[in-house]
Amino acid sequence: MADKGNYDWTEFYKHFADGLLYFKNNREDLVEKIVRSYDEAGINLPRLTADGKTPKDIDPEILRV
Repeated sequence: MADKGNYDWTEFYKHFADGLLYFKNNREDLVEKIVRSYDEAGINLPRLTADGKTPKDIDPEILRV
């Protein structure tokens, strides 16, 4: 059996996924929070769309370039 210590990161992703559920029907707010987080951290936001504009939705199907 594998050492449980090798999989400690899974708890983070479980909590992260649970937190994302809050934005299930309000992904525009999620995008705003992502943009603000990058701004507050002083990091350039990665290009999320082919035209370089900030999307209003974070749905991977919509963002496919």
